[in-house]
Amino acid sequence: MSDKSECVKVVVRVRPISSTEISDKRKVIVTADHSRAEISVVNPEGGPPKLFTFDAAYSAESKQEQIYDSTAYPIIESVLKGFNGTIFAVRKERFMLPSPNHHQLTLTAFHVCAVRSNGRR
Repeated sequence: MSDKSECVKVVVRVRPISSTEISDKRKVIVTADHSRAEISVVNPEGGPPKLFTFDAAYSAESKQEQIYDSTAYPIIESVLKGFNGTIFAVRKERFMLPSPNHHQLTLTAFHVCAVRSNGRR
């Protein structure tokens, strides 16, 4: 973060619709427009959708690696240069259950640190 202004950035990823929601015939009402960093929520009364703008927005189809490379990696690089950095991730659903990949970001960050300590990127 030394070469960029330091600030809090808010990044949102829309989760995929679950198999239960599909079987219940629920509709997708939240979408993301990555190019505009915008989340759109359908108005249940039929009016225009409600739009929310963030520093970055990712759709349900986004890959974890894409989000890591554009969001987490620069923070980790700054930390390795001696600057402070925090990644705060929230998974909001009806029940807060760990996913099979819930440690993926942490493990990837440790891998970057280990590789960097050996002089490679």
